[in-house]
Amino acid sequence: MESKYTDFERLVEKFIQGDLSDEEQEKLDSLLNDKDNKSHFKEMLSLNYRLNKRWLKIEQAKKDKLFAKIMEVPPVKKLNPYQNLLRIAAIFAILLGGAVLYYASFEIQPVPEQVVTLDLDTGVHKQLEKGAKGVIAETNGVRIEQRGDTLTYITKNQDDVIISFDEIHVPYGKSSVVALADGTLINLNAGSSLRYPNGFKAEGNREVFLTGEAYFQVSHDAKRPFLVHTDDLEIEVLGTHFNVQAYADEKNSNTLLVNGVVQVKQKSNPEDAVVLKPGMQASYTQGSKTLEIASVNTAPYIAWVKGQLYFDQADFPQIARILERKFDVQIQVNNTALKKEKFTAKFKAESLEQILKSFNESYPFNYDIKQNTVVIN
Repeated sequence: MESKYTDFERLVEKFIQGDLSDEEQEKLDSLLNDKDNKSHFKEMLSLNYRLNKRWLKIEQAKKDKLFAKIMEVPPVKKLNPYQNLLRIAAIFAILLGGAVLYYASFEIQPVPEQVVTLDLDTGVHKQLEKGAKGVIAETNGVRIEQRGDTLTYITKNQDDVIISFDEIHVPYGKSSVVALADGTLINLNAGSSLRYPNGFKAEGNREVFLTGEAYFQVSHDAKRPFLVHTDDLEIEVLGTHFNVQAYADEKNSNTLLVNGVVQVKQKSNPEDAVVLKPGMQASYTQGSKTLEIASVNTAPYIAWVKGQLYFDQADFPQIARILERKFDVQIQVNNTALKKEKFTAKFKAESLEQILKSFNESYPFNYDIKQNTVVIN
């Protein structure tokens, strides 16, 4: 069991670094057919991503001191491999307040740029390189093609399709598009995950599961309603354009209708459904478990689909969270007065520093950018 764990850990580490050979990729795919391995694989990727940001900003002297301290941790009774992994992760989380360690030969190594990943139902895991073109997979009667940032699902005969669910993960600083087999287009914003079927039957619901933010252009089909599930909401449509924002670290989940008709209901209270008209937004608050409806200007909410930013009387903490996702950075706002200010601004292709300078011109504050960390005083 110990040797299996060591090999699995080594393969996952190489997967994160993008150094897997074809033979090693096949071996990892085989190991990930095990449900427990698959679960721990996702935990390791999540741990790597969350803790890496804090590690990068720690001074080297502190890193050396920390590493020496970790090596002095007294031995404990033997745990199973996954308990041992979590123990190591816990030690680093406590000592650093968040850090990442690649520990092949106990050496700390730099982390490569995050990429979009695709988990196929078959157990195969793919890293989707930006701008790549080609066939990702052909399985269960479905061909999956990548064209730049878009994944397209193609079925020749939907009756031959064996329905299964794939899952795409979009890290901070990235975006992606999924073209489903029915023609529906889904733009995924940074920090989002989507679980969706590889095809659809002639009748029945079309269902996807979202964490994060996505803009949907749903292909009309009266016989097959389209359902979007988030942790708290279920959104039902026949054919329309709408935006759903349901990030795990946000207090509110928002459904914005651009055109068409959608029905939104709470999973905890499905009888209390509301129907939205174009230009209306349903906002669900997790704490109070309430669903509020308002007419809004749709432009600021969907500007991200075109790679733009549009803030309309947005408070600065909200702006900071959006900038964190778009540029894959951490922003620490220490200026109490700034947190209370609201801003209206539009940006097309400006860099993070250009955006901060723009805000600084209308409300003076000091900021410092080091690697992927921004401190605002």
